Amino acid sequence: MEHFLVEPVCRTESLPDLMLRVSEGNVTTLDLTTVKAQFASMSQSKKLQTLESIAHAPPALQCVRLDGLLLDNTHAQALANILQRRAMRELSVENNLLTEPGLLILAEALLKGSVAVGSLTALAVGNQRIVLSTLAITRLLDAMEQSKLTTLRLGSMRDDALRERHQKIAVDNNEAARLRRKAGASTVHPPNRRAVVGRPCSLDVELMTAHLTPITEMAAQAVGVAGRSFDGNACSSFAILEKPAPLCCLQPPVGWYTITFTSSTPQAVRVAFRAGSVELPPVFVKFEAE
Repeated sequence: MEHFLVEPVCRTESLPDLMLRVSEGNVTTLDLTTVKAQFASMSQSKKLQTLESIAHAPPALQCVRLDGLLLDNTHAQALANILQRRAMRELSVENNLLTEPGLLILAEALLKGSVAVGSLTALAVGNQRIVLSTLAITRLLDAMEQSKLTTLRLGSMRDDALRERHQKIAVDNNEAARLRRKAGASTVHPPNRRAVVGRPCSLDVELMTAHLTPITEMAAQAVGVAGRSFDGNACSSFAILEKPAPLCCLQPPVGWYTITFTSSTPQAVRVAFRAGSVELPPVFVKFEAE
């Protein structure tokens, strides 16, 4: 797939050594087609364990290629977990044995992941042993329509209406991605939440700007109270626990930050971030007594 970053890697490496590098956060693009024979020789439980290891790998892993590994519906939930990784950008599972039940699991995972995070931009599920069913294609297109996917490979489609809908969604999503890159876009997850006084609270920040601008300013303000600097020093009631840093930078530019802080008193806190000229929507955290 020319749109994908995933390409075969020309290096000889054992599967255990490769997965060790993945677990250490030293792999950005994982291509298991380079160790296809080793993967095929493993037991079903070991295959599932390998897929779950990919699903729980460090954020450095962004692109995964699992083509032609004889994956079937028994692997669908593990593939769905990979698809829903926060840092996942591209996933290819073409030329496998997935049928309608397994593909519906992936479609549901894509929809849930798109609503929760929306980091996946390319997915390839075409050329399975059996042609994709109309229901599977429809559900995948439904999920694509609600997501940031700019590329969805489905293989051959005999239904002209489905093919035209696929093309329209792809055009619309690519245009939306272009506008986000031009204007800059940011989100904070979860948008509003409750926390317990004295316990750490974490917010995940997705920053997308046109010029790889890092977060330059953070501020928190207790609702109804004067503004407080979010540097851990200028206030006594709440403090940042660890200095945020971007987990990854990609093209299009994306920065992931995890902000962890705590409050010593019950209060509602308004948290805002700024990256250069881009101001993120504020979020509210309500600290309550246990």
